[in-house]
Amino acid sequence: MGDTATLLGSGGISYLWTDGTNYDSTSTLLGYPIATTTYTLTVTNSAGCNASDTALVSVTSSKDIYGHVGYSGGSVTSGWVVILKYLPFQTRFDSIQEVPLNSSGDYHFTSINHGNYLVKVFADTIIYAPLIATYYGNAFLWNDPAVIVFNHDCDANDTLPEITMTEEIGIGSGPGLITGQIIEGISFGRALGEPIDGVDVKLGKNPGGSIMATTTTDTTGIYTFSGVPYGNYTIYVDIPGLGRDSSYTLVVDSANNQYLNEDYIADSNSVYINLNTNVGINNPITVTGSENKFKVYPNPVIGNTIIEYSLAEQGKINLDVYNVLGVKIKSLVHLIQPTGNYKYNFNPQNNNLDSGIYFITLAIDGKISTQRIVVME
Repeated sequence: MGDTATLLGSGGISYLWTDGTNYDSTSTLLGYPIATTTYTLTVTNSAGCNASDTALVSVTSSKDIYGHVGYSGGSVTSGWVVILKYLPFQTRFDSIQEVPLNSSGDYHFTSINHGNYLVKVFADTIIYAPLIATYYGNAFLWNDPAVIVFNHDCDANDTLPEITMTEEIGIGSGPGLITGQIIEGISFGRALGEPIDGVDVKLGKNPGGSIMATTTTDTTGIYTFSGVPYGNYTIYVDIPGLGRDSSYTLVVDSANNQYLNEDYIADSNSVYINLNTNVGINNPITVTGSENKFKVYPNPVIGNTIIEYSLAEQGKINLDVYNVLGVKIKSLVHLIQPTGNYKYNFNPQNNNLDSGIYFITLAIDGKISTQRIVVME
């Protein structure tokens, strides 16, 4: 395969390396072809005494991979490309290298070992706003049948055919807001319930599957699509190696244009929708009786919001604010209140809450309801 090794010996005046063929050498066996992985070294000292030992050689073959990235308008000259080791029995594929695109739209991975790989391209979204992260094979989801898993061997460098990036059709303008959080499930790799940042999330149009917009989760695991026009949509979450057991399909119309709880969980096997929007809160959700009302508006919150609730009968009230990790960060009301309607004016900024997602819990005699709010600057 053209590979060579460097082996070192010491303590003698002459050396003989052999793997069935003798190689006269100094203390260094340099640049000899690796025909086997076991060499025997015989060392002769100044008294003419010989000693021998074996040197076990582990050689991993590595060659380079080249390629080009384009789109309908020509070459993509700003962005980065990631190569992922494809192991079909693994739950996630680890990235091996990340390299930038050059001014000609080319990329170059160096010294990649023999194996099966995926390649994924991310364009600079400031320069190429409509371009969607795309895999070799010109698809935007890792397990799309069009995605190419290619074998890189040790005989020669590889040059892959051009990756043509997928383009958004554009989100347009509308009243819709869709937001959610992606968190750790069982055995994903970190603590259960932790937010997952940097996840590729796409908003697809139904029917047809054309991508309207794409984003990535922030450090709190939150993704957001705003200005969504009326229509039917699917939210696609792409984590290489994990299947999608379920996805949210939404209808944005005049009656429903604010979707604030489109959460996903990623565990060791798949990505799936989180039907319990209270993940991260230590107490489970218990929907209080219909006679007790609880709402927060406006939501998302810019400035002041009103927390409104009603009591069908006297009860012990606990009204608290939690962050996405389930940590109580503010106690608002802790007292016994009589039957009636109540409003609480709440300003997140005055309470040192940064932009993000929070949970407001209302406990009436221990029965808990939760409303999630989106705080925006």
